[in-house]
Amino acid sequence: MTDNRPPTPYHTPQQIAKNFAAWRDAMELSHAMLIAGLRMQIGPDGDLADAWKKWHAERRARKMRDYELADKRWRERREKSPEEI
Repeated sequence: MTDNRPPTPYHTPQQIAKNFAAWRDAMELSHAMLIAGLRMQIGPDGDLADAWKKWHAERRARKMRDYELADKRWRERREKSPEEI
C-alpha cells in the first residue's frame, strides 16, 4: 500500500533536522550537567573517570531493579484471574 499524502510539517527534512539539533543540544547539555555534578562531588583533584564509572554502575543497578519490579508486578497481574483485574 502506497501512501501518496504529502508529508506533515513534522516530517519535512527541515523539521527533522531541527528536531535532531534540539535533541543533540539537550544531550550535550545533560552530559555537561552530569560531568559538572560529578566534578562538584569529587573536587578538582578527583578522578572523574572513576566517578563516572561509579555513577554509571549505580544507574544500571537502579534500572535493573526497576525492570525487575516491573516484571514482578506484570507476573502478579498475569497470575490473577480476569475477575480480580
